Amino acid sequence: MYPVIQTLNEIGLTDEEAKVYLACLSVGTNPASTIARSCDLKRETCNYTLKKLVSKGLVSTIFREGATFYTAEPPEKLVTMAESRLLTITKTVPLLQQMMNQKGNKQAKVKMYQGTAGIETVMEDVLKSPGEALAYTNLWAMLAIFGDQVTEFRKKRKQSQVSSRTISTYSPEAKSYVTGGTLFEWEQILFVNNQEFIFGSDVLIYGDKVAIISLEKDESYGFIVESASFARTQRAIFDLAWIGGNMFVAQ
Repeated sequence: MYPVIQTLNEIGLTDEEAKVYLACLSVGTNPASTIARSCDLKRETCNYTLKKLVSKGLVSTIFREGATFYTAEPPEKLVTMAESRLLTITKTVPLLQQMMNQKGNKQAKVKMYQGTAGIETVMEDVLKSPGEALAYTNLWAMLAIFGDQVTEFRKKRKQSQVSSRTISTYSPEAKSYVTGGTLFEWEQILFVNNQEFIFGSDVLIYGDKVAIISLEKDESYGFIVESASFARTQRAIFDLAWIGGNMFVAQ
């Protein structure tokens, strides 16, 4: 019984409302006194709760011989109730987002992710951004650690037709990987000298966010910083590095 009550709690019913509704289902059409005994509640509490359930459309009333009888609506009514609550919340979300984005309410947000699933979440977030994606990375280290995840990520980026520029530490394997047919039309990769520039993290700049994924084998974590000013600064630094990086291109 308790798991059912917990489920009813999750769609908006109190413990008393859940108990009384279940009692109504169990005993059928009956006066409040019978229902109260069935769910082990005081009659006054049961009467008050029944009125609340009637207002929510989960219980209806029938008058017989001067007395009020209560009957539970079919359980399908709970689905309608949950859908109505979801629709109300969905309609409210744009207003809440507008309030959150008002000037003065903007604050940098940092979300931390761990493990393989967490890294995948970071990659999926990058794919949602429609603008150009920028990255510092060690492509071969990414492939060695995350393997199929990187390949799948690159396939999805190709399908999205979102342009990207990447600065990567050079390695013969990474160069062979991209020249072997994985480089797509909207992608540019600049390989830099692996003696001068060794990237220990994958840094992705997209939209108003900067994502960082550790490339250390014993550090399976990533995090996303959501801040327009921070992303703008990182984008400017990347552009400077892109221009200057041509001086250190690995052949």
